[in-house]
Amino acid sequence: MEMGLESISIGPFVLSTRLAIPVLSVAAAVIVVRFLGPGSKATRQSAADAVVSLALAFAVPWKLTPIISQTEAVLRDPRVLLVAPGGRLGVVLGLIGVGIVLFSMWRRAGYPKGIFAETSRYPAVVVTALTGAVAVSIAVLLNGVLLFGGGESDSTAPDFALEALSGETVTLDRVRERDPQVIVVNFWSTWCVPCRAEKAVKEQIHEEFGDSVVLLAVNLTATETARGDVERFADRWEISYPILLDVDGSMARGYGVRGTPTTVFLDREGGVLERVFGPMTMSRARRLIRAHTAG
Repeated sequence: MEMGLESISIGPFVLSTRLAIPVLSVAAAVIVVRFLGPGSKATRQSAADAVVSLALAFAVPWKLTPIISQTEAVLRDPRVLLVAPGGRLGVVLGLIGVGIVLFSMWRRAGYPKGIFAETSRYPAVVVTALTGAVAVSIAVLLNGVLLFGGGESDSTAPDFALEALSGETVTLDRVRERDPQVIVVNFWSTWCVPCRAEKAVKEQIHEEFGDSVVLLAVNLTATETARGDVERFADRWEISYPILLDVDGSMARGYGVRGTPTTVFLDREGGVLERVFGPMTMSRARRLIRAHTAG
């Protein structure tokens, strides 16, 4: 098992800390409210239940947002919902859900008159509101830091010579001859559900940035059953960006791949700009690319 800023890698799988840390934060909030909060045991239990309700009010809309943002991918493979991030729209919808639940709690507590008359409910409402707000804020802030942060590196990516699915041989030197401002190298596999969630992002990068960015989708062919799996995947999903075949895993090892998907951003000289472990949203990819392109 390997741990990084953005992920915990277990074999070929990657658990995003953007999800793990908010979940742990909410769990800690529930424990604090339940056992250390003010009031009677019943009041503390009520407050803890309310914090869970607030967490679910945020998590459910956030998790279901890909139905809107990645409709085609979800319809083709519903498992994408398990791993696709909600992105900024998901955060907005989640916060709306939290607001609705908080308002409902206030109304049930008799706000604004009854909340002062029924003192037994006052601690539960206050602790619930404060803890829920803190938990959601932590989740959003951590999501923002990890979503837009990046570990810059002065290392130079090793050269490679891989066969593309189209039959041509692609090398880093030949890619550099095209003089792109950024080279995006994405490592993926057909069996990797997060990679399917990320496919729409790669398509958009390929279409939006044109010649200023070269996108290379490196399939970890050594982990596939057969090359035919990759060909069928490309046909089924109508992939337009180039797919390279890492048949012996040498390129993945050279680029420090710890799980799928992994994306390495290079400058035009082949220097490593950023490494991203786990699936990306388009907002993150766009921010990273624009940080290293002119204009």
